[in-house]
Amino acid sequence: VKPQVLGGVLDALTIRREQVIISICAGISAEFIRSHTIPDARIILCMPNTPLMLGLGATALAKCDGITDAEFAIAMQMFATCGIAEAIPENKMREIIAVNSSSPAFLYLYAKGFLDYAKSEGLDDGAALRLFAQAMIGSAKMMTDSGYSIDELIKMVSSPGGTTLAGLDQLCQGDLTAVVDRCCNACTQRAYELAGAERKK
Repeated sequence: VKPQVLGGVLDALTIRREQVIISICAGISAEFIRSHTIPDARIILCMPNTPLMLGLGATALAKCDGITDAEFAIAMQMFATCGIAEAIPENKMREIIAVNSSSPAFLYLYAKGFLDYAKSEGLDDGAALRLFAQAMIGSAKMMTDSGYSIDELIKMVSSPGGTTLAGLDQLCQGDLTAVVDRCCNACTQRAYELAGAERKK
């Protein structure tokens, strides 16, 4: 159910106090759900992503008032079967959307730039896709498993006067990190707008 039509859907439901509502609607708060169901509805907020379809998802979950530790553990375990699950404070569920839920689309667009370049240079489409995808998979594992910081990992790939630094210089000139920050902030702002809430920073 999309956030824009959630209110009408919830109004049509009959919710009992003993039930646990698991919501995966972006930006929608527990208070909104209670306002359209029952005042003491018990809710777990979840923000998954599409790689769940391959068992490689990353889901953020927030335990709201009235949810027991045991109930929350079951929800965590359920989503962990399709990847990983992380507990997030309820008041940060809109901010996390850009990091795990929307980020696959951002990464796909980034990947498209590399693959478009490969095509323009006459490289085989399939080979370029497989090599770049594996580079992303390997880089992700380096971030989670190597013990090195992001900055250290960048330095490991970069030789003075080498090809990587030449490319990094272009990314820095384009202020890539600032663009990513604007991207994430726009994503978060939209989550607040969908909920009719005011963002406070």
